[in-house]
Amino acid sequence: MLCRLRRENRCRFISEIIQGIRQKLGRFPIMVRMCGDEMTPVEGFLTLEDGLEIARYLESCGIDAININNGSARNADANCETYSYRPGWKKHVAKAYKEALHIPVIATNTIKNPAFAEELLEEGVCDFVGLGRSQLADPDFIEKARTGRSDKIRQCIGCLYCQERVLGNIRQPSSFPVGPDHGSCLCRDSTFPMSLRQKPYYRERLPYKDNLLLSDQALRDWKRQLCF
Repeated sequence: MLCRLRRENRCRFISEIIQGIRQKLGRFPIMVRMCGDEMTPVEGFLTLEDGLEIARYLESCGIDAININNGSARNADANCETYSYRPGWKKHVAKAYKEALHIPVIATNTIKNPAFAEELLEEGVCDFVGLGRSQLADPDFIEKARTGRSDKIRQCIGCLYCQERVLGNIRQPSSFPVGPDHGSCLCRDSTFPMSLRQKPYYRERLPYKDNLLLSDQALRDWKRQLCF
């Protein structure tokens, strides 16, 4: 557990930011996104108990909602899981925050489809669900769920292709659809505007010597060497 002085010092920057927003904007909604549990069994990393104490302190500072993620630089899989992780495997973290706080809790939980999102809400794991890669795989995820077309959603398959493009500083948007029907396991937004896909803007902005420029085939080869 964090002692009172250490907790307040650790939260000093964010508490002063919250106070500044309140002074300037009054009752403007403030949400804080924080790591709920770094899940890294090494001294000095944030534990669930540490996170809950920090969250209670932030609630006392007057925030209106909290958004929980997980993991650390030494345990990135707890934040951005591969396909081998079961959806909802870390829901105990979000539920602990919901039970400890009196403000809405938002959380990601490897959500692949709307039905599972509803299960999390009904179970009381969180008040709102967060979607990241699911909306990269299918930007129409929410609209399809709203209009009863959940069976048409292109589900994220946890290939981490999107993450690799970020880590490799590859800013060019890809245009591969999801699934084996297309001969590729790369998650993709096939509706990305063609006008942007056709422009060489992204590659032109990358300095040749300072950034790694890889073809899509090279990225797949890289994945096989590093991840599988």
